[in-house]
Amino acid sequence: MCSPIRNTGDRGGEFIFVASSGAEVESPDPSRGTTFSVTANVDAVEVLVDGRRVGETPLSDAAVTPGRHRISIEKEGYEPYRKRIRIDRGHAVSLFVDLSETGPVKARLYVETTPEDARVRILNIGPVFRQGMDLDPGRYHVEVSAEGYEPDRRWVTLSSREDENIDVRLDRVKVAVPAPAGTRGVSKNQIVVGTHTALSGPVAGWGIDATNGVRMRFDEANEAGGIYGRKIKYIVEDSQYRVPIAVQKANKLVNRDKAFFLIASIGTPMNNAIFPMLKKKNVPNLFPFTAARSMYEPLSKLKFANLAPYYGNVRAGLKCFVEEKGKERVCIMYQDTDFGLETAEAVTDQLKEMNMTLVAERQERR
Repeated sequence: MCSPIRNTGDRGGEFIFVASSGAEVESPDPSRGTTFSVTANVDAVEVLVDGRRVGETPLSDAAVTPGRHRISIEKEGYEPYRKRIRIDRGHAVSLFVDLSETGPVKARLYVETTPEDARVRILNIGPVFRQGMDLDPGRYHVEVSAEGYEPDRRWVTLSSREDENIDVRLDRVKVAVPAPAGTRGVSKNQIVVGTHTALSGPVAGWGIDATNGVRMRFDEANEAGGIYGRKIKYIVEDSQYRVPIAVQKANKLVNRDKAFFLIASIGTPMNNAIFPMLKKKNVPNLFPFTAARSMYEPLSKLKFANLAPYYGNVRAGLKCFVEEKGKERVCIMYQDTDFGLETAEAVTDQLKEMNMTLVAERQERR
């Protein structure tokens, strides 16, 4: 509300409209200019006179021309104050404004669905969803569902004064495909997958991190309904990074657990020792945690490697050190394992190609 305050100066009968919270009009003084001051219950409020910014509260003795003016006092998060006032020549007007906080500015949500007759719900509020409904800024849990389709649930963040449009395409429910008779590790409701790796011993950090990553991905697949309705049962055995134990653990996974395939099993010598068993039982070996050439050579339908080979990496690195870094004396220290022998072979072959000789060599026993 606004209250009229009578101008007591030389033009009796005129009124200056100011905020109800209060204003003072000093008597006119012809020797001074016409000024305007503003204070408010909130600091740093922008003050505009006739659309021109003149400062922020508290504003003192801002010069204005005599006459009528449009006053705007605004700050984000508060209801703006706007009023026309008249200030006569020589007057000094002091205005106090009590601003009120605004509620959250609404946002609007639109959801386009495929199929078009899918049902849309917002799970964390009560009102029924409708296109373009006004919502407070924040996060909303949106569910889109339709008979014969997998439901889609996602969190949507809405911002003030913005329209949010999301497009949701539902996937049809996957029908379980019967596994061929006698497929090992695959039943109507389950797929068994195994890993033998180092959960203890010198390289346990690698084995633990790798299996955690695999398990996270399998958990995501299971939460989404599995593979054609079948959940993945993931079995991990600790090889301690020792060949004899790795062979025992792989034997369990293959012959007792009937694993459909092995994945992320660590170690060159461990994988090499187990290949004959996998070949006999027709068990694929996926993405072993080793870059040895034997992971994909010779070619086999059971070998699925995903790393560039140690052999090529070592040769490329040695060539760079010699030709680009100017190194002239090359030595090597390696393990007496399949892994170590492959790296040593790479060094020997690369030096031969460059007509260089090995300065020193040391083989370490594990």
